[in-house]
Amino acid sequence: MRKSFYIHQGRRLEMRKKLFIYCMMIFVIAALSACRRTPEQKAERAVDHIADSLELNEDQIKHLNGIKDEFMARRSEMGKTEDELLDEAIALMQSPQIEKERLDRLIERSRKDANEMIKFFLLKYAEFHDMLTPEQRAKVVEKLKKMKERRSEY
Repeated sequence: MRKSFYIHQGRRLEMRKKLFIYCMMIFVIAALSACRRTPEQKAERAVDHIADSLELNEDQIKHLNGIKDEFMARRSEMGKTEDELLDEAIALMQSPQIEKERLDRLIERSRKDANEMIKFFLLKYAEFHDMLTPEQRAKVVEKLKKMKERRSEY
């Protein structure tokens, strides 16, 4: 009788181990699949978060989606430009000697692209500012202050 009791307990323990392993596998798969979001999905999620936290109305949400779409279009352009710049940097590194003229052109192009992106970003920032009510702007200011505090901790 005792022997069968221990066998039964052993089987129960094995079942628990198997159940635990299956649950962990499901958890890992779910966690990994949640991590894989496209840039478009991330942008959509950001818009949803902003809309919820600032309590945006329908017109504001449409406007914010327009800004998001412009950013996403600009993002794909930036990716192409970045690839071209990296190709040029690779070519420079592979050459036996770096030509100063090519390096200067690369620097100038990088600065030009960065300045265009900064200008675009600041224009969209002003557009975002203009669409918000004073109360919503106050919420944004508080969030930015918290962000600044967190950054200063590191």
